[in-house]
Amino acid sequence: MASGGVALPLRLQRLSRKRDFEFLHRRGRTYHGRFLSLRLVRNNLGEVRVGFALAKRLGKAVERNRLKRRLREGLRLSPITPGWDILVIAKEDAVRQNYHTLKAELERLLRQAGALQGGAS
Repeated sequence: MASGGVALPLRLQRLSRKRDFEFLHRRGRTYHGRFLSLRLVRNNLGEVRVGFALAKRLGKAVERNRLKRRLREGLRLSPITPGWDILVIAKEDAVRQNYHTLKAELERLLRQAGALQGGAS
């Protein structure tokens, strides 16, 4: 926490190994929203690792990459408790949503999963 009780932006690590994704699919708990689903599992590493699952039907690469940048920034600025692996699964309408809508849904799902620090909003 920074002075004044404001959470500092988080440094996110990327999930990239196949076995990490397989572990998330086997052991992770899934939370569903209107535009996104999150699958989370504790990692005991003291860091937050994030992966994204975006189907090609969501749009062209430019649109999918823009969506990933928005989601990554929303996660980075959320007060997530360290020690989670998170898989973000985008639904079809996600590419048409603005940043604030996506961030609000991310935080709601993270709060539901118990992954936010101190129940912060």
